Amino acid sequence: MFDDATHDYRWLLDRGYPEHGSLALVGDRYRLSREERFRLYRAVSAEEIGRRRAARVISPTAIGIEDTVGVDGHNVVLTVANYLRGIPVFITDDGVIRDVGGVHGRLHDPHLMERAIDLVAAAIREFPGARGMVCFDEPLSHSRQHAHRMREQLPPKWSVRLDRSADAALAAIEPTVVATSDSVVIDQVDGAVFDLARWVLDREFDARFV
Repeated sequence: MFDDATHDYRWLLDRGYPEHGSLALVGDRYRLSREERFRLYRAVSAEEIGRRRAARVISPTAIGIEDTVGVDGHNVVLTVANYLRGIPVFITDDGVIRDVGGVHGRLHDPHLMERAIDLVAAAIREFPGARGMVCFDEPLSHSRQHAHRMREQLPPKWSVRLDRSADAALAAIEPTVVATSDSVVIDQVDGAVFDLARWVLDREFDARFV
């Protein structure tokens, strides 16, 4: 049933129908749950758009010493944290992983968030010679603590900043590599895309995704 819903939803998107209207139509037809609808919305895009985004996704070995990496801090950290609390994580048409954390409410466990930050920071330290910046969304709860914890663990060539909008900050920085799974950021920032959250989960847990 979900495969049929995926096919129909993508078919509508390929023909220019609006996302929310298409999601409601397909969701109602197949009687999808709220989580299934959220997964469909997060995972499926028009074929050409998904192909274009996926073509920009690179592996960590492709990040060189001349690259400047911009990390969408909360996007990456929350993906890792949601995986740690057992939230479904899946591979999307865009070639990156996303989760359905929005269906399960906010993450209220500070220790889980700290562990996710530590895992992401450890992965960033594996980029030999690369320099970059981690941008956190200031309006989110405890963002200052998150930024401080990340800043304490990164090498000198890396900086951490708080912005009203990490999306806008990353677009202004214009990094050669952007680490995010947010489709808005991927579309706004030119250059390569690195799925840092997926790399963290692969290297730490040998994770497998739907």
